[in-house]
Amino acid sequence: KIFKKGQMRYTTGEEFIGMHNKEEFNEQKNKETGKELINKLVSEDLLNNDIVDLSKTEVVNDETCQYSVSNKTIECFVSNQHVNAYLSVDGIRIDGGGGKVRTYFGKDGEVIGFINSVGKLSHFKKVKTITPSEAINQLKEKGYKDVIINSVEFVYNVESPELKNDYINPVYKIRGEFNVSTNQSNNTNKSQQPDKIEFGVFIPATN
Repeated sequence: KIFKKGQMRYTTGEEFIGMHNKEEFNEQKNKETGKELINKLVSEDLLNNDIVDLSKTEVVNDETCQYSVSNKTIECFVSNQHVNAYLSVDGIRIDGGGGKVRTYFGKDGEVIGFINSVGKLSHFKKVKTITPSEAINQLKEKGYKDVIINSVEFVYNVESPELKNDYINPVYKIRGEFNVSTNQSNNTNKSQQPDKIEFGVFIPATN
């Protein structure tokens, strides 16, 4: 299926300029506030109740580090703490840059930003999808030939709100590793080569 979506974004402009210590944030209180905000959106019919799993929320601290040339030291600050709520539709995980509802907090629990890149979903149309094997073949056609495939997952992709896409589309998320051992066998300076280089690629699940 392809779904038509909405989106919501609130910003104070302070999400990424704060300079706080982690101790200034109440992680548990912010998590509860984030859940309350999502429940309010559901009650006001601005978000589908059946796509949000509030039992799987995540608290993340965005850090910014500064290097002092004179002192030769690095000092890190927390610009914000945000709470992520993950989404799924028809039991299929929503992924991508907009695949979550995110609430940003400043110090003292102030809500300084909010992103909901899904909004209220409505069914748009049914589409025929390709098989996982066909998705892997398309990956190889894009140049990923000498690779190790670790997982192939059918998900819905939601792009970041800045891209202003009105739909969420089914895709295959393929994770794997470049086969660096092949290159190392032809390289005498093996110590400088990484053990593995991982990748994650979205392949459209529709023709």
